[in-house]
Amino acid sequence: MVFGKWLQGNEDLSDCYALRQEVFVQEQEIDESLEITGDDGEYAHLVVYEDTIPVATGRMRWISPKTVSIGRVCVKKSKRGQKLGDFLMRIMMEKAFQDGALEAVLDAQSYAVGFYERLGFVKGEAVEEPSGIPHFRMRADLTAQK
Repeated sequence: MVFGKWLQGNEDLSDCYALRQEVFVQEQEIDESLEITGDDGEYAHLVVYEDTIPVATGRMRWISPKTVSIGRVCVKKSKRGQKLGDFLMRIMMEKAFQDGALEAVLDAQSYAVGFYERLGFVKGEAVEEPSGIPHFRMRADLTAQK
């Protein structure tokens, strides 16, 4: 059974951290100091589980009265290609819309731009990232998803 679970930044985020460590730090070789920055308390976190195993995660926070920022989206390598990232993002976008957001923004790694475009995001300008991985700012009109 696959399901999503929302966590607030003051809850136990160990499943989020384990996935982010595996994907960003180990697989993509991003310095851990750039990955765990101490701001997770400002975000709502979504973890997707397959039975009891965490397989995907992402985080979201409000940056204006009608806009949310989504980030740290990742899927366990052995589970990619199974639409778990789509599942995660659709839940996040739906929650944001239900809570009053009209727009979602994110900074996508260049290889993931197509994934986000299929979900309705539009590619914008390149953004500088300390990780050295090229990123692009992307925006989605959440009202167009309905």
